[in-house]
Amino acid sequence: MMLGFRHLPGFVRPNFLAVFLCLVGEAMGATSNGTVTFERLRAQATPPEVNIQIGFEMTPGGLMDNNDTKEPDQAIAELEESLKAEPRQSQLHIRLGHLFSKKGDTNSSDRSFKQALEVSRRQVDVNPDDDHSQAAFAAALAANDQSAEALHVLRKAVGKSDHAWRCWLELGHQYADIAQNVSKSNSPTILPGVPLHELRAEAQKSYKKALEEAHPEG
Repeated sequence: MMLGFRHLPGFVRPNFLAVFLCLVGEAMGATSNGTVTFERLRAQATPPEVNIQIGFEMTPGGLMDNNDTKEPDQAIAELEESLKAEPRQSQLHIRLGHLFSKKGDTNSSDRSFKQALEVSRRQVDVNPDDDHSQAAFAAALAANDQSAEALHVLRKAVGKSDHAWRCWLELGHQYADIAQNVSKSNSPTILPGVPLHELRAEAQKSYKKALEEAHPEG
């Protein structure tokens, strides 16, 4: 399930995560095999007052990137302008790459994804213990078809810290994306032999851990 949330700007605070996870629950639905469901997460999450501009809007289907409502050329031009001011925002490079991909411009798409990887790798080199940098690096790896390495980076990050909610969130995205690919193609993935229901359960577990670490009790 490609939710697009990974492209949110880095200034989004953890208090927005509770609202988002409730929306993810609507998208993923409850399971009947005893897996933790998002009904329980909704009960834990107290939606805060949110007053930030994040480039997304609410639709009947959930969150939608505002760039999806614009003409591709307009959205691309705006992102390129934003990158002139914030060239180290790897999320913007990834969003730009997806827009080029939608246009069928593979060369520009690949170039944007590679730029995201270069930018995020430099940030990890400077801040190796920063969970935001690690999550951004993993997202860039996945955008460059290096999902196995992205999973490795994220698992290592969440194993080293009790405050890596961004990495848990990105790990949930990765498992959800893999599950989506399996459900669509029924073909081997980077996790061969892992059934679809286990991939979805891993995504749910990761989202739950993100919520717990972003909003620790007490």
